[in-house]
Amino acid sequence: DACTLDGCEWAKGCKHKDIAPLCKDESVCTDDSCDPKQGCVYTFTTATCDDLSKCTANDQCTAGICTGAKVPTDDGNPCTNDSCTPLLGVVHEANTLPCDDGDKCTVDDSCLTAKCVAGLPRECTDSNACTDNGCNAQTGCIYEPNKDPCDDGSACTKDDTCADSKCAGAKIDCDD
Repeated sequence: DACTLDGCEWAKGCKHKDIAPLCKDESVCTDDSCDPKQGCVYTFTTATCDDLSKCTANDQCTAGICTGAKVPTDDGNPCTNDSCTPLLGVVHEANTLPCDDGDKCTVDDSCLTAKCVAGLPRECTDSNACTDNGCNAQTGCIYEPNKDPCDDGSACTKDDTCADSKCAGAKIDCDD
């Protein structure tokens, strides 16, 4: 019997010591037993377990090893570097990378204390005197036509004004 330790002592006779209680491998992922022909037997289980890592969840025994699914680390914030360490778990460290604050009227936005902060104001200049320049946070630069007085650069026109984003004036009668 492979599950007993046999021995004889002088004048006391033969004794059998059961070794089945010694068949312990300290793994939660095995059922420990003793087979009279094989000795200690460790059968894999699919029990739930704890792999002692804060980077996994739903740990379960597979082929005698306790493993779990990796926990998601991405917090969706471009201003953090996301990682996981078995002892600490998920960590989101602030970074200073470029980002987009969602405002079309700013450029060169960057991360500060794990938040995206606005950069410089966007230059919305089209160099056209017949448009009023501005910016809309959702759509970006806007150039609205105006009706301001202007100079079309021609000596042959007078009373120049803006219309449809262009400067034009009335022709001067040059007939002498």
